[in-house]
Amino acid sequence: MSDHDTTTPRFQKVRKAVARGPLGKTKLYALAAKHRGLFLTHDGMTIVDMAKYDEILAALPPTELKEPNAA
Repeated sequence: MSDHDTTTPRFQKVRKAVARGPLGKTKLYALAAKHRGLFLTHDGMTIVDMAKYDEILAALPPTELKEPNAA
């Protein structure tokens, strides 16, 4: 038995990674500039390592919400 998650392919083209969300193409490329290994190249095609993408998203800080003002 493998630990590999078969529900999501490990590698995706940029277009499919963006469609999976939650980030757009510009934000995804900005992340790739900061996180070596997020993008890989094969035969001139850029692909996204989805496991690394998920790790990056999971490491984002939680949103700090404030209670709404009572009227």
